[in-house]
Amino acid sequence: MQNSKWDLASSPDDPAWDTFLTAMGVSETHRKKLAKIRPSEELRISGNVWTLTTRSELGDHEITFTLGEPVPATILYGGPDGTTVFTKDGGNKLVQTFRFEGKTATIIREYSNGRMKVSCATNGVSAERWYTGG
Repeated sequence: MQNSKWDLASSPDDPAWDTFLTAMGVSETHRKKLAKIRPSEELRISGNVWTLTTRSELGDHEITFTLGEPVPATILYGGPDGTTVFTKDGGNKLVQTFRFEGKTATIIREYSNGRMKVSCATNGVSAERWYTGG
């Protein structure tokens, strides 16, 4: 993995994405806003310090972390607060495990050939989003 920037290529109003957001506890008002935006993600790595920045019309969200170390986090815009841990799986997957309100969500970012596949799952509900860039 290396420093990179990614733009959402999937439809922002995908029904599976809305179902995932509902399972995450995101309000209907925020889900409607999220269904209209095309966020970008930027990954920066400096030694052991990683920073993941999400940019959109709703604002910027940045989280700085060290692999394997829990950090406080809010998932999405208007989502719940909790604790998240990032790990690497092989050379091309960044796995984020988010714990909140007694629940767990997993977000796997898989980087390959100028595309990033983001697989999200919580409480038996899943969604995939695709980004392009590099």
